[in-house]
Amino acid sequence: MNATQGGSGSGIVALRSAGRGDIDAIEAIEKAAFASVYERFGRRQILRMIDNPRAYTAVATLDGRVVGWSGMLTRTVAGVASARLYGIAVHPSAGGRGIGRKLAEDGIRAMRQRGARRIYLEVRTDNTPAIGLYRSLGFVEVERLPGYYTTADGVRMRLELDAVSP
Repeated sequence: MNATQGGSGSGIVALRSAGRGDIDAIEAIEKAAFASVYERFGRRQILRMIDNPRAYTAVATLDGRVVGWSGMLTRTVAGVASARLYGIAVHPSAGGRGIGRKLAEDGIRAMRQRGARRIYLEVRTDNTPAIGLYRSLGFVEVERLPGYYTTADGVRMRLELDAVSP
């Protein structure tokens, strides 16, 4: 994991593995970032992600305070390892500092180190900032998902790790 100077005159942004002691902070981030209870992680889901040996769960801190998190899971089907990005969220008070990008890049590195050949994710079609971020990281749209979210359609995206430099 790493630490970098944040933008906009802010403090130090650091990434580290999430632990059980981060559950309250992650839950607060989810509540602040997602209006719908159906589109955010609950306490039990967060705990399962942190405890799952196939998961990679990270937090971003700003001046020592947890302000973002990401969760990814690996799996192997027919001998091919792949990963799924389940979520990235940054507290709105810490937005605009590139924290979501840092978490995504960190997760991509971790999935590559675990041998994943591709990464999948789903995102709301109206979440243009996230779609722009994912495209800039090399993700491409592979499927439209009508009615995937409670109030919006979704899109499934994929990143071929063989096609992206480490």
